[in-house]
Amino acid sequence: MYNEQDQLLVDAVMNGFMGLGTIDDTQVAEFAGFGDLPEAQKAAVGQKIKRIGAVAGLLKRAGSVADVTGSRTELLKRFPKLPQEIRKGLVSGVLQITEGNFHTAILLQTGSNSSDSTQELLLTSQTFQTGVTNLDRGMLPKGYYLLVAAIQYLFGDAPTVGTSNVQIASYGTLPAPLRNGSFVFKANGKFIVPEMSANVYDKTNRTDVDLGFFKMENPKLIEPQVSIAFDVKWRGLLTGFAAVPAAKVIFHGSVVAPY
Repeated sequence: MYNEQDQLLVDAVMNGFMGLGTIDDTQVAEFAGFGDLPEAQKAAVGQKIKRIGAVAGLLKRAGSVADVTGSRTELLKRFPKLPQEIRKGLVSGVLQITEGNFHTAILLQTGSNSSDSTQELLLTSQTFQTGVTNLDRGMLPKGYYLLVAAIQYLFGDAPTVGTSNVQIASYGTLPAPLRNGSFVFKANGKFIVPEMSANVYDKTNRTDVDLGFFKMENPKLIEPQVSIAFDVKWRGLLTGFAAVPAAKVIFHGSVVAPY
């Protein structure tokens, strides 16, 4: 359970130096992911972590990439809540924190002026394919964690009908029917973003942010190999905006991945 001792350790990491001299060696070891060791060994491991500055090294490694979304900072704040094997891997240097994104592209239904259209943008039938998706059947690849801090939702015009043609579609601003529609974002069956207006992706006349970019105020951690759902709803025909309508969704954030 997260407590004041954990906060002291997080503060030490966030400030870029150890500052752990007054904290019990056993607590340091447990924080770093070595809680399964016998009690007699925990203290020795904790001393070693203090001595070599491994936790500070984590911050140094994470700081080697630009924190565009602020998600790296948020991920480090959540360090005590990460699974033990992840904490251990980050401290030992087997794993790293890096900027990254996961994405998928799909052809859209043409829509209707008289009824709502709904569509799942992440499909369990999709596997990795360049220009289409880097997800694994609608899930993060094995061993990858993502703290998603922003979503980018774009509309495309595919040259001809065919799944592979999303690879060469041109993507840009959402047309009015999609912009006035809504979206839902879930992971493992739980809401990350309950139904919300897709108008948050409207960046018309904005030059300080990418097209279709929605920064989340409450970043969420997604674990590997759990189902991710991004469903959209709208009313109106899309054929007036594209001969073959398509969509791309990109999840931006910090990724825990192997070196």
